[in-house]
Amino acid sequence: DLLMARLDGLGPAKQLAQVAAVVGRDFSGALLKELLDASATPCDSAQMNERMAALVSSGLVRTQDGDSYTFKHALVRDAAYASLWERDRGELHACMVTLLREKWPQRAALHPELLALHLTEAGMDAEALAQWELAARNATARSAELEAISHLRRALAVLARLDPAPELDQAALRLQLLLAARLIATEGYGADAVLQAYLEAQRLCDRIG
Repeated sequence: DLLMARLDGLGPAKQLAQVAAVVGRDFSGALLKELLDASATPCDSAQMNERMAALVSSGLVRTQDGDSYTFKHALVRDAAYASLWERDRGELHACMVTLLREKWPQRAALHPELLALHLTEAGMDAEALAQWELAARNATARSAELEAISHLRRALAVLARLDPAPELDQAALRLQLLLAARLIATEGYGADAVLQAYLEAQRLCDRIG
């Protein structure tokens, strides 16, 4: 409540904080400007600079290395993000998907979890599912087991929102087997989570045939 009161006291700069929150806790001025231009958010370059100065002056946003910014605390970013209407959030995330694919394709390729996040929040679940799986496999290749588990659970949550289909059962089986292996590495063979992942995989195998 205190953070929201501080954001409300920023006047027009609050809107800039809301859009920046869609990008993430860390963001660049260049990317934020592209997002503002791509969305229906009215804010020209002069207004953006003025509002960004107000955000920095308030202490809620810090500047580093010139064009790089970060919210002072994750809770500040979360408060700004939560104050957006759900429809507006979805539209901004969809704009981010387009920008990552068209303007920053290398960044999207190197960080599929970033693209997956924006796809998920934009409601583009089928595409998000593929990117979460790719992100999990990349994390596995780096032996980043906890990161891989997080991505796999996000993938399974997205999959649960999709209408049932044979190809989704195949995807679910891949995800459960990947998850089981990662859980063995982090929790051991006897962990309940490992058992549950394999039981779900067995159920999927029975259904697939």
